[in-house]
Amino acid sequence: MVSCFLYVKSSMKFSANLRFRRWIRDVIAVTSSVFLFYIVYRFLTHWHGKRGYDDVVSWQSRNDKDFYIDFTGVDGNGVMEVFDQMKPYFSKYYCIVPNVIIPDDDNNVDDKITLILHSSVGENLRVIVNHVYNWRGPVSLAIVFPSASVLTTLAICMTDYILSFRNFHIIAQQNLRVHFIFPHLLKESCNPVKFKSFVRTPQNLRPCKMFLSHVDSFQSKKRHVYGLGSNAYPINLARNVARNNSKSSYILIADLEHFFSANFERKMRGFADKTYKVENKTKFLLTYRIFEVAHSAPVPKVKSDLQELYGTGMAQLFHATYTRIHDYPLLDEWFDADSFGDDMTGIQYMLPLDSAALEPQFVSMRNIPMHDENFYYPFRDNTVLRWEACRAGFEFAMVHDVFMFHPGMKTILAKMQFDEVRRKIERKSNWAVDKFAEKMNVLYPETADSCPVLKISS
Repeated sequence: MVSCFLYVKSSMKFSANLRFRRWIRDVIAVTSSVFLFYIVYRFLTHWHGKRGYDDVVSWQSRNDKDFYIDFTGVDGNGVMEVFDQMKPYFSKYYCIVPNVIIPDDDNNVDDKITLILHSSVGENLRVIVNHVYNWRGPVSLAIVFPSASVLTTLAICMTDYILSFRNFHIIAQQNLRVHFIFPHLLKESCNPVKFKSFVRTPQNLRPCKMFLSHVDSFQSKKRHVYGLGSNAYPINLARNVARNNSKSSYILIADLEHFFSANFERKMRGFADKTYKVENKTKFLLTYRIFEVAHSAPVPKVKSDLQELYGTGMAQLFHATYTRIHDYPLLDEWFDADSFGDDMTGIQYMLPLDSAALEPQFVSMRNIPMHDENFYYPFRDNTVLRWEACRAGFEFAMVHDVFMFHPGMKTILAKMQFDEVRRKIERKSNWAVDKFAEKMNVLYPETADSCPVLKISS
């Protein structure tokens, strides 16, 4: 009897130990799986970013020393001549330096469309050369620096770099305008006299060490928001600075990785003249379609090129992998419609803004609202302009022929990164949406029922 009792007790103890060992095994297995998934995820996101089209790699995650590599040095006279002409001003904790670089023929832009661009200082800025050739019209670019602490050396090197390729490309001399934005510079330092004195100190005229000397291989690390304050990329401030310091009658606000079909500016300028000056439809926003094109695909110059790529899966709607915000009706009819020629296009249909998630891209006059600077990348920072345009009574007119495209197709990994970033600014985003809704009801009470209801999840 005793031996039987001891046997049962021993069996129970063995069973408990077995269950405990199995539990430990399961914990180890789950932990290993999670760790393996994390390693694979980090590898894939790293590989994905290395391809050069990853939108959400940290723009400030590297130490300043990582920006500096051997560089031939600056042309001190040329750069200092530019700095002597700078007129910085202070705005919302930022030192704005407009018109660091201006076109040679600064007054011959009134009847053209200015391409409004923004960039962090860590992006591959050699792409600017591609933009001036692709756009063939005025370009206004605002560059946001990571901090005031690197103002001296980095600003000089950046100016020298832009001057170097500007002087090498006649089309850049004719069209390129550049502005600098420095965060957290003391207000008293952001005035013409002290700013120039700060930059011209002898130690700042030494040869540069700067990442842009290897710009071809430098990975884009665009505006990954890891919180607010010093780490936030002021995307809408940059857009507004570039826009306010442009001079043309018409504007198009885009991102640095967006390119356009052949003769886009010429065709849309002709149609803008007809729409705004002849027909006086000043509340029309001339809306165009946007796509993604595979890395291996040839560059689509005209609609027939794009249609062929779209039919073979080498092109798709922008962000089609994880959203439908650019899925506009009558695409087949748009593809099949006859061309309007090199100097004109026309309206396909009027696009209702029936969803707060829609983000139509457009050419406009200068009378549109400004981008709301309470919105940070990547939560509705661009969509918010469409919301206010709707409340202000603007209409979206989808046009024929022309299109914009993003080199490279977005993946679900990019969506995961966007979601991670958005979670980090969720509280700020909720506040921005609430403040924006209050402002809209004060400014445009008559259109409260004409536009989509704003939600944080829109």
